[in-house]
Amino acid sequence: MKKTLLIIGVFILSQVLAGLVVSVAAMIRLYMQGKGFSGDVEFSPSEMLIALMASEIIIIIATILICRKGFKEPFRWRISFGRGLAVVLVSIVGFFALVVLTEALAEWLSLPDYLEETFKVASLSSLSLWAMAMVGPVSEEIAFRYGIAGSLLESTKMSKWLVVLVSAILFSLLHMNPAQMLVAFILGLFLGWLYVITLSIWPCIICHVANNAASVILMRQNSEKMEDYTLSALIPDNTWFAVTLCGCAVVLLLSVLALRHCTKK
Repeated sequence: MKKTLLIIGVFILSQVLAGLVVSVAAMIRLYMQGKGFSGDVEFSPSEMLIALMASEIIIIIATILICRKGFKEPFRWRISFGRGLAVVLVSIVGFFALVVLTEALAEWLSLPDYLEETFKVASLSSLSLWAMAMVGPVSEEIAFRYGIAGSLLESTKMSKWLVVLVSAILFSLLHMNPAQMLVAFILGLFLGWLYVITLSIWPCIICHVANNAASVILMRQNSEKMEDYTLSALIPDNTWFAVTLCGCAVVLLLSVLALRHCTKK
């Protein structure tokens, strides 16, 4: 439990420090441009993403240092290449199906997304793929699956399913954005379960990276007109929308069954 609390503290503190650093950098930029400080500072996408990557790197390093003693198994790939490739491919397919279903649920509930415009603007930067689709997912998986879920499995008497639930709740709460929190909770359940059945961090990282990369690419494609990139906007026909959701539910179920079969040993 001590490791879990330390990782949560590092996660929050690193983001606070990143916010302070980017604020100072923006004020220095305004001063150098002779604009002075008016109290209403606008951050450039590059400044935001550099600060984000800095906090993510801090999270990665700190989590590994906190959990390093006697806890290296999640970074090993202990199954055969063929079986491992099957696990990764099926995981990605199932994860994308779940993403579609959770996004549809979030839209149906009309949860507010306070960071939608921020993400759209940030996606315009050349750093977006690195910060939002590479370093970000790696830091979150190392913090929540390797760090929090792994340390709870190692040092407490919690059942593995309770550990999956706790890590998913923390994953949700620390996103601090209503629309993201619901999606993060459901996806966190899947990623936590995937971590438990594979005993490896790599399938979780690959799924998370693939999902974030697809999101960034989609936002960049719509960036010029700032069009709506919600699921209902991408599939406006109600019939096809329903067919898509039913198809994703079937794909998710088959993926879960296939993953259980591939990892049962």
